[in-house]
Amino acid sequence: MYQKISWGRENKKYFLIAVFVSAVLLCFTALFFKLNLEPSCFFTLRNVETGEVYAQYRYTEGDKCSIAFVHSINKTPVTEGYILCRDRIVLDYCLYYSFGAGVATEISREQMLSYTNDGGMLISNINYEIPELIYFVGTISDHILRINGEEISLRNLCGKSSKVSFTVEQKIGLNRR
Repeated sequence: MYQKISWGRENKKYFLIAVFVSAVLLCFTALFFKLNLEPSCFFTLRNVETGEVYAQYRYTEGDKCSIAFVHSINKTPVTEGYILCRDRIVLDYCLYYSFGAGVATEISREQMLSYTNDGGMLISNINYEIPELIYFVGTISDHILRINGEEISLRNLCGKSSKVSFTVEQKIGLNRR
């Protein structure tokens, strides 16, 4: 009734080669998807009222960016530096040239105050986590975003008087770095 199937030496050899090649292809396929379908991090600029996305900038954990503007009351430059993490934005430093509304007048024990050659006051090691950062783009002076070696005018990108939300987001998709 049942026939015993005999595997000759040649058939076993081809079978083992086929199994080996299949295993190698499976490993390469898994590695390809692991490397190319990992979540990518994006620094996203969005209109607070409408939710419209103005721009997204890809970054890796620990990258830095800054926003520079002229203070609306004391009319001196301010630069705020941020560290971009996977799930949050961290205020790292603030450089300013005179005291005014919203500018720090005291520092904590962990923070450092130093003075720049041009008379600026630099508070570093602020380490303040911000889940969502919001800026109001000025009508008189511009806000400049510095990220990935670029300088972006928020007035040109978002428009005057725009209320802009800055968030960090992760998306899964093919990475093309």
